[in-house]
Amino acid sequence: MSRPAWWRPHSGTDALKFSQLPGFPKLFLDFVDHDSRVESFFPCRPDLQSLRNHAGVLAARSYPRGQLQAVLEVQAQRFHSGQSAYENIGRVGREDTLVVLTGDPAGLFGGPLSTLWKALSAIKLSNFLNEQGLSAVPVFWMQSRAIDVPQPPSLLLVDREGRRHMLRLGNRSSGDPDSTGVASVPPEIEQVLAGLKEFVGDEATEVLELLRNAYTPGTAISSAFARFFSRLMEDWGLIFVNPDEPDFKELWESFHSRVEPEAERIRELVKAQQLRLAQAGSGSAADLASITTLLFQQTILPGVASVADPHEYSVVACSLPALQALGIPPPVVWPRISATIIETRILKLLERYELRWDDLLAGCDAVIQAVAGRKPKAATAQDFDTVTREISRRLEDLFAALPPEHQSLKEVIEESKSKMIYQVNKMRDKFLAGHDLRQRTIRRQITRACESVAPDRELQERRIASLQFLFRYSAGFVRTVYDKIDIGKFEHQVVVVD
Repeated sequence: MSRPAWWRPHSGTDALKFSQLPGFPKLFLDFVDHDSRVESFFPCRPDLQSLRNHAGVLAARSYPRGQLQAVLEVQAQRFHSGQSAYENIGRVGREDTLVVLTGDPAGLFGGPLSTLWKALSAIKLSNFLNEQGLSAVPVFWMQSRAIDVPQPPSLLLVDREGRRHMLRLGNRSSGDPDSTGVASVPPEIEQVLAGLKEFVGDEATEVLELLRNAYTPGTAISSAFARFFSRLMEDWGLIFVNPDEPDFKELWESFHSRVEPEAERIRELVKAQQLRLAQAGSGSAADLASITTLLFQQTILPGVASVADPHEYSVVACSLPALQALGIPPPVVWPRISATIIETRILKLLERYELRWDDLLAGCDAVIQAVAGRKPKAATAQDFDTVTREISRRLEDLFAALPPEHQSLKEVIEESKSKMIYQVNKMRDKFLAGHDLRQRTIRRQITRACESVAPDRELQERRIASLQFLFRYSAGFVRTVYDKIDIGKFEHQVVVVD
């Protein structure tokens, strides 16, 4: 097999189109592919010109900057934010400052990789705007999640050998790595941290200490999450917002007094927009609570851009007529970074077996079968059995052909046959042992690669915790991947780390 065209070891970042990968909603795929059927749902394309135009529109609007700044400073103290975050909060009070907004539920210990990608996307986009002369700060909005049966937070870690380790808080299990069913850090956090230490050994002391300082018993899960991420993002001053705290009560009340008279109209507009989405072939659910949150965000924040997950585009699209009805400019929707992290050792393994990283999404058994199918047919135990039968037949034929005066050679021939068959069987046993070892090695290596890159045949970013790589590479891992990701590349990127 020739080397795949995308293969560039140690290049840092390679990419695949989202349409080549599973699990991306059609609406999002149509958006990144510039499909004309969805253009009306997203009036602003994710590019610099749209950002400049939107910045000009926001400059003419007023926001409760002073009130917002005061609330954010109180929350920053609660979240143990660093100096850079306080400086950015101070900038929010200035009339020329824009906000690049993103958000996610406050997952246990930072949640899945997708949450990290969201945060870094907002930071990178805001830094890009600052380089272009537009004052901007990144804001991370800790979302509420309405679920009928609260589930405790859990997350998936995979060790270097491909073994899984699931972390949970509470007594019930959860398959959702970013659920937020536990309101505060329970006392058993000490047992969880002890289990983590046993899992990672002594090589992750720094990150474990960050977790221990953030996730203290009795601390709200949202605050613990913000404290942990604040330390990881300290250099960039990411601002964290918890809209469910009492600090936001006055801002919420002001917002509700404004939109309440329009509530019925907004519901009808949203319903009609959902119908139009369905007619365009991109229909998907968008709950009113999520739409209300987006309206609130755009009312109190000068949001020039909203960094969105692929599954959030239906919310943005359904919110558009409500935003227009309230006279609120819709933000430029910017796709969050979507990426898979591949360690060099996994990259070398893929190269050895002539695999692409996305081949692993087929699952371990399928990949192992494909690798075996590409190899020349090896000798089998039956081949050795054939040789022993042939030896017996030939020697028996030889004995039968001997003249009567040489019949005494029968014992010599039998002894020679026994010795030859013994040697063949010895080679057979060695072959079988070596074959079994090779098969076990191949299965172990491919299983390790699948678990690290595509667990359960899903993209890594949806299943594996960012904590796994922080443990492995230290808190500096965040800076490493920040430098490698490309905020302007609307494809699924591959980040290679040593």
